[in-house]
Amino acid sequence: MKDLGPSRYCLGIEVVSSPKGYFLSHAKYANEVIHRASLTNTKISNTSVELNVKRNTTDGVLLDNPTLYQELVGCLVYLTVTRLDLAYVVHVKQTVVARSTAKVEYHAMAHATAEVVWLHCLLSDLGIPQSSPTSLYCDNHSAIQIAHNTVFYEQTKHIEIDCHFVRQHLQSGSISLPFRLFGSATC
Repeated sequence: MKDLGPSRYCLGIEVVSSPKGYFLSHAKYANEVIHRASLTNTKISNTSVELNVKRNTTDGVLLDNPTLYQELVGCLVYLTVTRLDLAYVVHVKQTVVARSTAKVEYHAMAHATAEVVWLHCLLSDLGIPQSSPTSLYCDNHSAIQIAHNTVFYEQTKHIEIDCHFVRQHLQSGSISLPFRLFGSATC
């Protein structure tokens, strides 16, 4: 085995070192996926998805290049697994059916907290312990208040386990929960 020096790009993650720590980014990988799909000149738009539609193998038109489609799906799955913000948007918001946006946000917060705790353990094992809390940005005041409030109300009993889990890590200093309106600020 040979030491190749500091890591700069590994598994689609760009690594930039600074005196304050490491910055990890998927921007280069995401741009490569966009170029591979020939989507560089397209405009972003909201697309509604029909719910409860059953498809079969005879529906639609066959793709000219199914291998490209399969590769792109694999790339997008990788991005959602390795990027917590994408995993939050794609996985949690589509799989949790809730009458309350606070409930959806809180389930996502619990999922992200579990990922942060896992990353803290991994970094600690690599000799890079985290001394400050990781900020989980949330744009829902109710979800943040639930995390800070030690009293459970009737409306929150269905997310009580998530509440205990997030609150435990908030109080231990593993995470912090600053409010950020996502449509108007950059992370």
